[in-house]
This record gives sequence, structure tokens and C-alpha cells, in this order.
Amino acid sequence: MKESLQDAEAGSDMAYDAETKGTGGKDNKKQPPAGKGWFERWRPRLPFLLGGLLVLAVLSVWGAKVTLAKTDSPEYCLSCHVMENHYESWFHSAHHMAATCSDCHVPHQNTATKLVAKGIDGMRDAYYFYTNQVPDPIQLSDRGSKIVRENCLRCHGNLMEEVENEDRDCWECHRSVPHGY
Repeated sequence: MKESLQDAEAGSDMAYDAETKGTGGKDNKKQPPAGKGWFERWRPRLPFLLGGLLVLAVLSVWGAKVTLAKTDSPEYCLSCHVMENHYESWFHSAHHMAATCSDCHVPHQNTATKLVAKGIDGMRDAYYFYTNQVPDPIQLSDRGSKIVRENCLRCHGNLMEEVENEDRDCWECHRSVPHGY
């Protein structure tokens, strides 16, 4: 039994020697030509890598667009907020045909500003909601008041020439627009 085991081991050594004969003891695997760098080794995989990156980029842009559209809807805002009265008053106003929550409550200077503000406000609102700290009644912060006023003027700025006191907030006179109380 010992002899047959030794013969098998010797046979495998002989087979290995035959495979590597003439290679200086190295395996007969294909080696990249001398002087070729990492780019040459990765070149065959490059189309797949670039294709994968393109698919990832398209999915990221599409996903961001879908997510932004969903989070701009008043129904999305209502899903967490304890704002049924605000939603109902907006829904029965003229604004519901042309404006969503973010049209009034998010800055619109540029896309980056809008996204950062949505992120900050969304995280703050989620924190208040899930820690059961939503104030009753909900009040606009000074920052929020400034944003809403700027957005009123963004759409209705042409009416300002008829206003006597430009330092007042729009809702001081238009208290029920779009959220009646």
C-alpha cells in the first residue's frame, strides 16, 4: 500500500515536471509581455468597466429624479407631518393647481441650494416626527419665513408695486393664502 501511494506521488511530480519543463520551473500560465503595465492587463475589461459605470450613472440620475419628484408632492409631506389642516387649506386654494409644498417652503436660487435645504429640513422634520416633538401648532422659523417670502415674490413679484410697506411678510395681509386657519 505504501508503495502504490509513493508511486502516485512520484507520478504527479513527474507530470508537474513535464508541464513546467523548459520554463525554468515556472508554471506554463500566460504571462503578460515584459514592460506591459496595469493598463494593458485591464484593457480587455475596460469596455465592461465603462459600461458598468455608465449604467450606474444613468440609474443614479434616474433614481434621483424619481426621488425628487416623489418628495416634492404634498402627499409625501403629509405622510409624516401632522399638517392635515394645512394640507386641506392648500388643497382648497388656488395654489393647489400651480404650487406644491416645496414651491413655497424650499429655496429656489439653484439646484444645489434646493437639495441641501430639502435634506436639512427633511432630516429635521423626521427627527421631530419620530421623537414625538412636533410643535402644536407648527410655526415657521425665521429662516423658513424668509424662504416663503422670497418664494411669494418669485411668483407674485409683479404685484409689489401696489404694496405700500415692503417690509411686511405677505401672510400678514394674506393670512389664509394658501393655509387658512
